[in-house]
Amino acid sequence: MKGKKRKGTDEPKQPKPKKPPKWAEQKTRLHGAQEKVLERYFKKACRKVVERANSGKPTDRVPGKVVTVDEFRISRVSSAMNNPQPCEAELDRSKPTRLEGWKPQPGQFG
Repeated sequence: MKGKKRKGTDEPKQPKPKKPPKWAEQKTRLHGAQEKVLERYFKKACRKVVERANSGKPTDRVPGKVVTVDEFRISRVSSAMNNPQPCEAELDRSKPTRLEGWKPQPGQFG
């Protein structure tokens, strides 16, 4: 038996790849499912926002500006950019809003 080689002794043993624990797999699946649900919800919400012109055909333009509100990509349509607000109607644009030497009170901002 001195001259015989054992099977598989030429190559070093490779460690088996570690599988993540079951709870980690479940958490990953749950996170993916939540993302899909949110994506479907926002696609549906965006379809409702689409303006219909007089011809009845949907258009991509919505009166207003879409503003991203936070990191979850939640958005709202703001018409403040296009429509003057009631307080702006009274504003005389020819005069400056503040006096020339105006400064905020200490501690007012910040």
